[in-house]
Amino acid sequence: FDAATAAAPSPDRIVGISEAESSLPPPPHHYFVVYLDGENGRWGTIGGFHLEPGYTLFERRGAVGLEVVPLGTSIGVEVTRTNAMQVFGCAVSDFSVMYQNACGIDPYDGKYRIWSVMYADQGPLRMRISDAAGYRADATIRLNGAALTYEGPDYVGDLLSGGANTLQIDVPGHPTETIDVNVPRPITLTTQVPSNPPSGSRLTVGWSEDPAVEFYDFSVANDDGLLVHTVLDATSITTDPIVCTGTAWIGMAASGRVAIGSNGGFVTPRSWFSANLNFTP
Repeated sequence: FDAATAAAPSPDRIVGISEAESSLPPPPHHYFVVYLDGENGRWGTIGGFHLEPGYTLFERRGAVGLEVVPLGTSIGVEVTRTNAMQVFGCAVSDFSVMYQNACGIDPYDGKYRIWSVMYADQGPLRMRISDAAGYRADATIRLNGAALTYEGPDYVGDLLSGGANTLQIDVPGHPTETIDVNVPRPITLTTQVPSNPPSGSRLTVGWSEDPAVEFYDFSVANDDGLLVHTVLDATSITTDPIVCTGTAWIGMAASGRVAIGSNGGFVTPRSWFSANLNFTP
């Protein structure tokens, strides 16, 4: 493969990639490879995972659910052939910031991107809008008819409730977009979480079913990173023995289906549960 540069396009054409394509809503499942040379930081998207040096294969469900899968996993690559995808072949693309114009290629194919995970009952709604030039400050966004306030670079709205919600987004130069979002309601446990489990305990956690949920992202962590992590479709889990002493916490996100708008914009609805633990010797 011959990469494109700022002065010359690539003579080759990318037709599919394993990661989500930047100008389209994410597929239900996609994969990406991480190569670690050194030590992994504790925080960030993959910081909590205790990665070994070398290659690790991750699976992402939609836009948010993330877990490690065996390297021998057979993966599919969606062939989309878009012009926007060619940005991944640009020698000077910098994906550590966000997708931006590089080598004369628009990673959004003339569209804009909505950056938001819509949480139920977890503080005010926050959204960002960007295109190939960066964040947009000139959009008008309404949640259930109420306008969000621009507090650069965020658009901020009222506390989001679970259930049916409607976003209307107006970005100059683009048609008005409407997105209907079914937000999972706050997670209701059906079991009691022990406050002071002994080290080596198995934790059993159950919760009520919510038809708006597509999958659950469950973890137990401490300051050193993830102790338990899995993405599951069930409404209960019993962990393997957790060998740990001191403070830890359970975190669980209930993720709804990616909501896609009339112009292809998308948001992910979620709700969140957390509880503190103190593992005793």
